[in-house]
Amino acid sequence: MEQLTVNKDLRGEGEQAVLVIGASGYIDASNVDKFEAGVEEAIKDQSNNCIVVSLDGVEYINSSGLGVLISASQRLSEGGGFCLAQVPDKIARIVRLLGFGDVVHIYESVDEAVEMVRSGSVE
Repeated sequence: MEQLTVNKDLRGEGEQAVLVIGASGYIDASNVDKFEAGVEEAIKDQSNNCIVVSLDGVEYINSSGLGVLISASQRLSEGGGFCLAQVPDKIARIVRLLGFGDVVHIYESVDEAVEMVRSGSVE
């Protein structure tokens, strides 16, 4: 099992800044606290509440990991932007089956997601 890593990358400055949170590995009961702490820290640090979560390297995410994403989405739905990028197909199918895909935009690339958040197309 690949260990979870969470990293942050700030794209832009000021009101145009979008924070990209990257995750890779497995997100499950053994490490969901680490994932949640990384997302929570990002929300607190990002004053304009514009966040993209890239799941490019995530091989598995359980319901508690999805719960972290749903919670972040709800918190950032007003006055900011939140979306997912580079979601592996097997995870995207689960997200859509649960109806989360109807609430949160999913983009193929981080660059596309960042641009959509900046343009205000994502809430």
